[in-house]
Amino acid sequence: MAESDTNKAALDADQQESAGPGPLLREARLRAKMSIEQVAEALYLSRYVIEQVEQNDFAALPPLTFVRGYVRSYAALLDMDAAPLLARLDNLGGAQQTTTVRSLSELESMSKRKPKPVSRSPGLLGVAIVLALLLVGVAGGTWWLTRDQAPGPEPAAPATTPAETAPTPEPEPEPEPEPEPEPAPEPDPEPEPEPQPQLEPEPQLGPEPEAEPEPESEPNPQLDPEPQAEPAPAAEADSPTQSAITPDQSSELSDEVADGGVAAAPEDLRELALTFNGDSWMEVRDARGERLLFDMMRPGRETLRGVPPFEIVVGNIQHVSLTYQNEEVDLEPHARGDVARLTLGDS
Repeated sequence: MAESDTNKAALDADQQESAGPGPLLREARLRAKMSIEQVAEALYLSRYVIEQVEQNDFAALPPLTFVRGYVRSYAALLDMDAAPLLARLDNLGGAQQTTTVRSLSELESMSKRKPKPVSRSPGLLGVAIVLALLLVGVAGGTWWLTRDQAPGPEPAAPATTPAETAPTPEPEPEPEPEPEPEPAPEPDPEPEPEPQPQLEPEPQLGPEPEAEPEPESEPNPQLDPEPQAEPAPAAEADSPTQSAITPDQSSELSDEVADGGVAAAPEDLRELALTFNGDSWMEVRDARGERLLFDMMRPGRETLRGVPPFEIVVGNIQHVSLTYQNEEVDLEPHARGDVARLTLGDS
């Protein structure tokens, strides 16, 4: 009879030691008149994690390091001594730690599939290809527009040159040397000196612009001065055409710059630098929902780039140093026990 009592007492002691911290935490929560939602909100954890801890179902939770942090934070919230609870946890599940790592979002959805971070790479590759095609299309379109518009002002140049040479007063004295060859046959018939007085008032008007003394010296080579005088206005006409083309080209260049600016607007990436001096669990997501890091990290350094804001979960904060935009981030204000959850770089 005495032997059976001792066996029963030993069995009860073993059961109490292997019972785990869950029932004790649940009883303390009920005595404090707190709901699971209140505890989850206070500890920055999900309802599912709190339920699994109270049921001692640690196989579905992250590694034992995180579970110890959950138990320690839970005990601190209920003003309990964490040492005996951690001892129960070690006796219960120290040898049953699962190597499967799950994110908190997957634990909430009760998904047992392993994460496939590699599945994100095709999406990023596809986005990069689409952006590259857009840039090539915009560049080709702008080149085609400039190619079509470039020959436009060139034919306009000869159209402007005759228009400019027509109103210029300089070609007007050119018809004057044409009647001058007539005096050669005029020596026989003298009644033709009448056109000469018509030419005489014209040179009187000529000295005012000072352009007519030149044709007076030029009538000897009658044909030579005319082509020599013509290239001068042609050259003068070329310069305004070039100046007329340049504003069009500048407007086209400004259009190209404007188009290029719209097409080349990339996402604003920011940089996170992580330094680990011990084992620590990390999960980092950016504003696009991209999982930048999701692993048990070893001592070393890791640099991430993404679109802010960043959702970050850090385990064993004493082993992690976080730098954002070249400024070190203090993890203590965001920590509950050894686990910190925070958002960086609000957009």
